[in-house]
Amino acid sequence: MYLKKLELCGFKSFADKTVLTFEKGVSAIIGPNGCGKSNISDSIRWCLGEKRTKSMRTKAMQDVIFGGTKTRSAAGMAEVTLTFDNSQNMIPIDFSEVAITRKLFRSGESEYFINKTQCRLKDIIDLFLDTGIGTGGYSIIEQNKVEELVMANPETRREFFEEAAGVAKYKVRREDTLHRLKNIEIDLSRLEDSLKIFEGQIKQLDQQARKAKQCKKYKEDLAKYEIAEVVNNLARGYGELEKLKSQIEPKEREYETVNVTLHQLEAEQQDLRLAQTENNEKYVELNSEMSELKTESALADNNIKNLIQKDSDLIQEQDRLRIEIEDAQEKILKYEEDLKNVNTADDGIEKEVESLKKDTEEKFEKYNSIKQKVVDLETQEDQSRTKLDDIDQKRNSLINSKTSIIQEQAEAGATVASIERNIERLNNDVAPANQEIESFEQKLQEAQNSLKELETKVEASKQVVLNIDTEIDNLKDKEIEYNKKIAGLEAKISTIKEMDAENPIKVAINAVKSLGYIKYSVGEIISPDLDRIEIVANALGDKIDYLICDTMQHAEDAIKYLLDNNLCKLSFLVSENIPKDIKVQKSTDTAVELFEMLNCLPEYETVGKFISDGIFINNDKIYSKAVVSGGAKNVSDKPVLVGEQIKKIQKDIDETKKDLENLSKEIDNKEDTKLNISFDNQNNSNLRIRIDAQIENLQETIKQRKADISDTATEIENLRKEKDEKQQLLDTVNEKVANIDQQLSDIETESVTLNETLNKIEQEIDALRNQEE
Repeated sequence: MYLKKLELCGFKSFADKTVLTFEKGVSAIIGPNGCGKSNISDSIRWCLGEKRTKSMRTKAMQDVIFGGTKTRSAAGMAEVTLTFDNSQNMIPIDFSEVAITRKLFRSGESEYFINKTQCRLKDIIDLFLDTGIGTGGYSIIEQNKVEELVMANPETRREFFEEAAGVAKYKVRREDTLHRLKNIEIDLSRLEDSLKIFEGQIKQLDQQARKAKQCKKYKEDLAKYEIAEVVNNLARGYGELEKLKSQIEPKEREYETVNVTLHQLEAEQQDLRLAQTENNEKYVELNSEMSELKTESALADNNIKNLIQKDSDLIQEQDRLRIEIEDAQEKILKYEEDLKNVNTADDGIEKEVESLKKDTEEKFEKYNSIKQKVVDLETQEDQSRTKLDDIDQKRNSLINSKTSIIQEQAEAGATVASIERNIERLNNDVAPANQEIESFEQKLQEAQNSLKELETKVEASKQVVLNIDTEIDNLKDKEIEYNKKIAGLEAKISTIKEMDAENPIKVAINAVKSLGYIKYSVGEIISPDLDRIEIVANALGDKIDYLICDTMQHAEDAIKYLLDNNLCKLSFLVSENIPKDIKVQKSTDTAVELFEMLNCLPEYETVGKFISDGIFINNDKIYSKAVVSGGAKNVSDKPVLVGEQIKKIQKDIDETKKDLENLSKEIDNKEDTKLNISFDNQNNSNLRIRIDAQIENLQETIKQRKADISDTATEIENLRKEKDEKQQLLDTVNEKVANIDQQLSDIETESVTLNETLNKIEQEIDALRNQEE
């Protein structure tokens, strides 16, 4: 047994798959320090089951996996395979070649294989126990162990000697057995303790069972009583329920009344809130109007001052006129006194006095009339001016209201325009968001379809793996059957050879052949087809063992030799006494002449014709002149035509081995296919994780986008409501502006009329004053 091949992949410095083939003889691996020579011996020990990290020169067992470089990523698995030549059956397994494989993943999981069949580490250790190969065997010695081996004490050396002598296997089995016996003793002690505990628990459980039975009985009684109590309670409850229903009906009506009142109050409260809002708006408007009225009041004060000044001037003018009237009256009195004093005045003076008096009276009446007209005109003027002031105040109020309303209108219009812009902007934002959602949903659908395809593919792969496992199991069963068949055929050959060697006839034949003048027996000159061996042997019978000699003297000498050596009886065919003109009868459609089945050697065809003369084969029945032979099988266990039978069996063995080799190749192909599918499943699993993450992200993104669109739609709806409210307000404001414009037009018309009236009054007053003067 020797190491044929070492395969490394991902182990320490061997990142790529590396195959080292060892031919027969001495192989050496040389190289500078640090090139990885020690990694090769480490890989051999590691593959054989080494579990000590110190022996692997690492801190952790996962450190044996290739750790990566600056330009190359780390490996995820380390794998080492050792292939041994087992042609001498040193390893107790029915294979001429044994491959040991160990795999280690970064997750810490290890796998072991023997000829690509998964096994345990213990199976590998047991397999190499008495071979000198193993983690502690003498076949693998590290550089620093040579000195330790030379300087080792007898006890340490004894371990190597036991390993070399094959004793270590039984020692390990003995220790393993002792260890198991010790564990069994511990388990027995634990079982005894458990038994004691269970015995105590059984007693407690018996008591608990009795109590449980009593409890069950009490519970049944209690259930009966409870049912009776429940029935009574139900009867009472139905009565109380009827009473409560009669009491609830007025309460429900009262509740409905209160509920209606509450709704009315809520409606009134809502109306009050709206009224309060309107009052607040009116309050703001009144404050604005108040400020405007203050301004108008100041203007009115100035007008009043002017009117007061004008009235004062009119009063002064009236006083002046009164003084003039008084002067005129004084003049009249003076004229009357003068008239009294002057009794002798002539008629001309009296006429003059009478004329002056009459003229004075007329002027006084005219003055009073003019004064009354002036007062009436002033009153009319005051009324007109008051009315004009009221009109101005109303005009200013309307103008201020119009200004406020126009400002409000402008603000509402700006708000409506702003709302429309916001709605347009939000609608513009919604369209790309919907497109984005459609894109995300399409990607989500593609990802989900990919996931379904991947799951289908994974399920199909799993089914394929199961089918492959079933096929591999069937093939392995078939492989076992082939091995059993080969072993049986080889055992059959051995048995035939042993029986043939122990056969006295064969012993005598071999002894006679040793004389030199007899070479063959009848069985050795014929070579029938493998499928006709049995029928030919049955047809020839004892003739198979006839010895062929050239002369009668040779036959007699041979018989004398058999007698002298006390060997069994033999029959001889003397070639010189056999007729040369024996004719072979032709075969028919149903019968075959025996000679055609013999396939004799050319130089012995005459012998073949002689021994098969008159013998025919028809449907496994043998016809020989008056004799017919046939049946299921030959009753004799003596092997006949041993060489031909061995050839036939060997042919079966060769065909079976060929089938077995094809079967092994097919198993290897199935295993490779399974491994490829496993790698594909691993990749599919990683891809599925990525697709799941992608789907989750897409779903979350779509959900967020839909939430954003919903918020945007809500915002658009709110803006539209606000726009409608502002539009209604704008319409109301436009109506107010139209009304104010109409009122201003009316006021302007009235103001023009009043100004014309005032102008007329002032002209009349001026005219009257001129007359008064």
